[in-house]
Amino acid sequence: MSASQIISKSEQIDLKVEGMTCSSCVAAIERSLNGLAGVSATVNFATESAHILAPKGYKASALIEVVKKTGYGAKLLADETESFSRSRRMGWRVFFAAILAIPVIVFSMSMSVHHYLEPRIIDALDYFGIAHPLYSATGWLSIAITAPIILIIAYPIHRTALRNIAHPTMDTLISLGSISAFAWSIYANATGAGDIYTEVAAAVILFIVLGRYLESKAKRRAGSALANLLAIHTKEVTILRGSEEVVAPIQSLEVGELCIVKPGDRIPTDGIVISGESSVDNSLISGESIPIDVKPGSLVVSGAINLNGRLVIQAQRVGRDTELSRITSMVLTAQTEKAPIQKTVDRISAIFVPIVLLIAIGTFAAWYFTDHSLQISIAAAVAVLVIACPCALGLATPVALLVATGRGAQQGIVLRKTSSLEIARQINTVVFDKTGTLTLGEMQVIDLTFAANPALKISLSELLTAIHTVEADNSHPVARAMTRYLVGQGVSKSSLT
Repeated sequence: MSASQIISKSEQIDLKVEGMTCSSCVAAIERSLNGLAGVSATVNFATESAHILAPKGYKASALIEVVKKTGYGAKLLADETESFSRSRRMGWRVFFAAILAIPVIVFSMSMSVHHYLEPRIIDALDYFGIAHPLYSATGWLSIAITAPIILIIAYPIHRTALRNIAHPTMDTLISLGSISAFAWSIYANATGAGDIYTEVAAAVILFIVLGRYLESKAKRRAGSALANLLAIHTKEVTILRGSEEVVAPIQSLEVGELCIVKPGDRIPTDGIVISGESSVDNSLISGESIPIDVKPGSLVVSGAINLNGRLVIQAQRVGRDTELSRITSMVLTAQTEKAPIQKTVDRISAIFVPIVLLIAIGTFAAWYFTDHSLQISIAAAVAVLVIACPCALGLATPVALLVATGRGAQQGIVLRKTSSLEIARQINTVVFDKTGTLTLGEMQVIDLTFAANPALKISLSELLTAIHTVEADNSHPVARAMTRYLVGQGVSKSSLT
């Protein structure tokens, strides 16, 4: 069966995936979705989305349920409206984590100073029997402040780690490391077995939630290009039914129906002009900065701006079939698609966490069974867990690709494949053929020649005043250029009609 036959028998479903924290999460979700018969899925960490090809008629709810069983949240991508509020909630988590973690770190520093105090001071405190109680009380205070960080602020991390116990992720390392340090601190402070590590547990969670908050903001900024494209889509349309004009949701417009587009409005559908004449700005679609004139029989596309005339358009393509929807889909596909370098990173990250867990266990065993104390052995194992984060690979790579495609869309460059970014360095010749690509796309008057005609009986100043009066409110690029020139020359408008 050819690729085209496979595609024709499939439909595209895009999901918003919640709760991913690293590339190991990506691998777990892809493994679950690709295990379904006839389903091919690509999950992108940076866009927090899943791009799925499934047999026609496949229910999105079934795919969402599979993702949820894997331990993550999911919903249709079109339903995602809470990116900003989620980012704000993450900001509050960072704030409270910092408020609690900073005192813990300060307590840790003061307790470290305790070891280096003048022995005579220690002896004096011991004489009154308050040296050890004071040390222990400070430790319990530190543990009490750390508890909300571990149990509340880090709860989403522990929950994800527990859900993915069969497929360890970066959250597994963070959860094990912070809980181990916190549990040891309680044991050590209660028994006097050694130093406590509450500052380790608190600082790790603080830096993790801070990093994820900054990462979320970067994703939201980069995704604004897609959001801007989605915002361009017309929400309502004026449909001409008989002699009545009906304002209705764009989804109600059907092929063959007539719609009215007023000056300044975006054309809501791909269609043909039935009546009216105007100039249309097609720069969003074609990149051409100069408007084109349309009249009955002219073809127009969705997303174009009607500049100065009332148009009646017969819809030929609506909904997802329009040109604007196709461009939006291209940007979305480019942001969800994985470049070759990202696929390599995902393969490495998928085996990274299990290897780190084995190294941590081996580290503990190596220290403990070579006559070192339990405290030192646990400290070494926890250190392996909390510092093992392949952010440069698993996180930076997809975010960099997302930013690149988003920035390109903002500049009017639509990438069909992110692999284009990798091969772009091999380009040695670039050919431009559109006005407005290398230039500003704005006309300027550079010279004025007046050929006097005695029969017209009009002077140059009168002619310029008349031109300024007529063209002042015209949005055509040539009219705007003349208006700017005349204003610069001090030519005023008149009440000429």
